[in-house]
Amino acid sequence: MIVPAFSVSAGRRPYALYLLLSTISSKRFSTTSIAPPTSDDIADLILRSNSAVASHSIFQWASTLPSFHHTPTTQLALVRSLLHFRRFDEAKKFILANPPSDDLLVTLIRALGRANRSQDAIKVLEMVKPSTKPSLRILNSILDVLVEDNIDLARLFYRRKLASRGISGDAHTFGILMKGLCRANRIDEAFRLLKLAKWKGLGSNSVIYNTLIHALCKNGKVGRARSLLETMDNPSLVTFNIMISAYSAVPDLVKALVMVEKCFHLGYVPDIVTMTKVVDLMCYQGRVVEGVELLRRVCRKKDGNLIIDVVCYNTLIAGFCKIGKMKVGRRIMKEMELNGRVLPNSQTYHILITASCDLSDVDSAMDLFREMEMMGITPDFDTFDVLIREFCVCGRLEDGLRLLQAMNEQTACGSVSGGRNPERIEPYNSIIYGLFKSGRLNEAYGYLGRMKILFPRAVVRSFKVLGFCNKGRVLDAKIVYDEMLTQGDIPSILVYDCLVSSMCREDSFGYNGSNLIREAFDMMNAMISRGYQPVVSMFDALIDGICRDGDVRSGYELLVEMSDRGCLPNSNIYGSVIAGFLRKGEEEGDGSLILKACILLADMVSTNSLIPCSSTWEAFVLSLCSIQKTKVFVTFDSIIHSVENISN
Repeated sequence: MIVPAFSVSAGRRPYALYLLLSTISSKRFSTTSIAPPTSDDIADLILRSNSAVASHSIFQWASTLPSFHHTPTTQLALVRSLLHFRRFDEAKKFILANPPSDDLLVTLIRALGRANRSQDAIKVLEMVKPSTKPSLRILNSILDVLVEDNIDLARLFYRRKLASRGISGDAHTFGILMKGLCRANRIDEAFRLLKLAKWKGLGSNSVIYNTLIHALCKNGKVGRARSLLETMDNPSLVTFNIMISAYSAVPDLVKALVMVEKCFHLGYVPDIVTMTKVVDLMCYQGRVVEGVELLRRVCRKKDGNLIIDVVCYNTLIAGFCKIGKMKVGRRIMKEMELNGRVLPNSQTYHILITASCDLSDVDSAMDLFREMEMMGITPDFDTFDVLIREFCVCGRLEDGLRLLQAMNEQTACGSVSGGRNPERIEPYNSIIYGLFKSGRLNEAYGYLGRMKILFPRAVVRSFKVLGFCNKGRVLDAKIVYDEMLTQGDIPSILVYDCLVSSMCREDSFGYNGSNLIREAFDMMNAMISRGYQPVVSMFDALIDGICRDGDVRSGYELLVEMSDRGCLPNSNIYGSVIAGFLRKGEEEGDGSLILKACILLADMVSTNSLIPCSSTWEAFVLSLCSIQKTKVFVTFDSIIHSVENISN
């Protein structure tokens, strides 16, 4: 008797002891007090075996036990085990040696499908005895394998093996074909198949409809899907989940809510995943309170049995934080903890920490960070990143460095998701930004050099850009910058500042300067999207270039935006815009532009207490001599008076 090695779970220990006794005793099981094994016991042992040989040995060993006969359960377990270890030929021999069974053949067909052996799956029909016809279940299983591989091959199989033999198929057959056509995006043929299904009396099957509706929604044809839904006799809950999710993705909140109401009217309640999509859309539009009320309605219709998952809670918290009600978001998190069924996760804390940083309340953000660690929740990379960036933005560079060190220590232990690769360079760039913003340029360049150990490609390219800019080779620098973006490298503030300044510099106009200035403007917007705020020197170069290019109105708008961002313009920036208005006024003979220049000069002197440079005064004198306007002289006299007061 062969007794193979095997392992069993704690729940099988009495039977394991029974088997152990059988290996050291020649007595038959009938003489022991332990109950003989059942078919389920043997099947469990076969499925737990660690090799095909062990599975076969267990099956043979069980055959020698008194009062035990193999059942379809143990036979199926052996076939499943052999197929798991890809012993297809052995499985076929075993199936042929036993009475025909749909369960065994279907198991074999599905295993061949998983192994991408669709042609062998078709040959399983040869294993059916000639005296019997293959069941529809077997034919459907083969069809299901074929649609995963080739829809045309599946249709050919249907015509030859089913339709030609007078087998029309059932709802499952048409559902399989519909799945294959929709997966191949052959929507018109799918509609013809639906028409055929209706003609055969299968039009009430919601699975066939749902497959086509889902394909339409996936292709953006939600309106056509809605029309198809209206033709259904009995739409199911799945139908409404598909439509609600589709309208939420469009996004069309009104139609999504209409679908929710129709779902309620028919006695269905959308699942929590679908409702989360609707609530997320409502939060995006600032209708967070209505989203809460909608969830309450869903809970009431479920008699309080709807379990709101952590994703839905996080959606609500993010919604309240977005409309400035962070305290409500924190209260929701506390309710999660008190409830106990759903606990906050790292994303919950990340949302609240990000909201605190957006309000420049980095101390509250750090309190949440510490609470997060006390709860045993490991911060993810994004949480570290947003905190380090906020510390650097608000001037607390040392705190940012300490947090970066803590992140590196946890990353080394494998507890922080996101390793050291070019996409994880953001916190280091934040440190450079903090040094740059505080005027510590030499330290910023030194830190960039030390980063070469971790991010060699990004650092080498950064220094290439800086080198080309210093040599006046702006186009070469731009090419390297584009390569950085294409290959996933994230430039630092040093790269952005150097490139924008060089592209706007007057000697860059030899490379079609107007185009470079537009690219510099787009580059600054890209920099802002990464969380870097432009400094005065960058605004100075860009506004000067825009005004020299003749687009003084855009230069003035940028000056206003600069002030709105809390970055005070200097006399050079004012001088560039003023000179631009004066030049434009002289060229067009428009005194109103010179008047705008005077008003801007007055704002510069009176509001910001800045004294114009000599070139600005000289430009004014020349312009005022060319265009005689009384109002202009009055304004000009008031400006001179203001300057005298400032000087005194």
